[in-house]
Amino acid sequence: MSQLPEGWVNCKLGDVVDYGQTVKADMTKIDESTWVLELEDLEKDSSKILQRVSFGDRKPKSAKNSFEAGDVLYGKLRPYLNKIVVAPEEGICTSEIIPLKVPIDILNNRFLFYWLKFRVFGDYVNAVSYGVNMPRLGTKDGLNAPMVLAPTSEQTRIVAKMDEILEKVESTQARLARIPHIIKQFRQSVLAAAASGKLSEEWRGDSSYSEMDLNLEKTDKSFYMPTAWTKIRLSDACQVISGHAFKSQNFLNEGKVPAIKISNIQYGQFEVKNQQFLPSEYLNIYKKFVVIDGDLLMALTRPITNDTLKVCRYPSEQPTGLLNQRVAKFIFKNENEKALFELLFQSDYFKVQVLDKLSETLQPNLSPVDLKKFIIATPNELEQTEIVRRVEQLFAYADVIEQQAKAAKERVDNLTQAILAKAFRGELTTDWRAANPDLISGDNSAAALLARIQAERATASGKKGKCGTSKTRTTD
Repeated sequence: MSQLPEGWVNCKLGDVVDYGQTVKADMTKIDESTWVLELEDLEKDSSKILQRVSFGDRKPKSAKNSFEAGDVLYGKLRPYLNKIVVAPEEGICTSEIIPLKVPIDILNNRFLFYWLKFRVFGDYVNAVSYGVNMPRLGTKDGLNAPMVLAPTSEQTRIVAKMDEILEKVESTQARLARIPHIIKQFRQSVLAAAASGKLSEEWRGDSSYSEMDLNLEKTDKSFYMPTAWTKIRLSDACQVISGHAFKSQNFLNEGKVPAIKISNIQYGQFEVKNQQFLPSEYLNIYKKFVVIDGDLLMALTRPITNDTLKVCRYPSEQPTGLLNQRVAKFIFKNENEKALFELLFQSDYFKVQVLDKLSETLQPNLSPVDLKKFIIATPNELEQTEIVRRVEQLFAYADVIEQQAKAAKERVDNLTQAILAKAFRGELTTDWRAANPDLISGDNSAAALLARIQAERATASGKKGKCGTSKTRTTD
């Protein structure tokens, strides 16, 4: 990096740590309680340790690297995942993690940790990593990676500042991460209130309710409906059409007529993934199964997961399609009824009917015959319109909040790199440097630290040479 503060130096990672030099663990002498760290134990980007697994529990077979408490552990496999952590205790790890031992009293391990998390280092690594599907940072490229070195006391000050600031950033990120769940709960509450009649109770001017008889076989749950509402079967409100069993040889990988399958039907969203097609002439042959913009669709195989029914609208940007088996579409008298029933389908009393009638097989299926018999509580047309209006209004509020939360999350997520940039330009310690010139100059300067590292390495190399030993590095 250019224009470094006084007392700092640009250098290479290999000038301060021996990237690639590891100590292989003797697997015959490992205690059962020893920590064994694998890459999957580290959360990407956050550097959180997701689990601690002992040697006795993991029983590893492959060779492992030893590390000590305080070592900076760098995940060299798929380095874009940013799996880096300061070891809180000693242990052994996969050979895809490189333990970096910092020179004592010269390099602060958390200063190195933050540098490895910095975009400047990450961009270099992503540019030089080899391997298409499973890229790695090789030893030579790791040693030549860019590094900046600050005076030791300033490193400590920078780390303290970074720890303080990023603790606040992480706290904000955690709060923002809860908002999507809160919004989801809010939408579910709105749907429940709409389906039960509570949302329009004040407008209706009637707070009396009566129990619904749903003819359930597998549960004895009770549900109630406003006494002013009418109880009907689904088939009385709309036409229910189950898809056609097209033969496997009918499907095409390319075409103009999408085959609407259960994989397309998600939670309030039509998902285009690995889309297959049918011959265009089938539109005239199978007119009953034509799907057009705005059609309401439901999956009939595994229709409920996570207490949510797989129902969605067919999107306007999709071409006219054909309904495949195990998917149902509903034809209503008007758009207002369609919008109302889209809400009612997510009601607790409707979902309990789905669960009650599912086949007890590996892939639970809902019969179209049973579906048509489901009980629905419906208001009059005026109340239908009011319910739809209120739900749309409340959902619009939720959409605004959701977009604001997403924008805030993006800004906060970018804060870490912005703060790292300020830290490694010396901007977090400007006043401190002005007040402590003796701690950044002379023997305390980064240049002097580099000279000490080189001298200590030369001394260590000479001693090892006399003993007939040499350093070993991992192979890439």
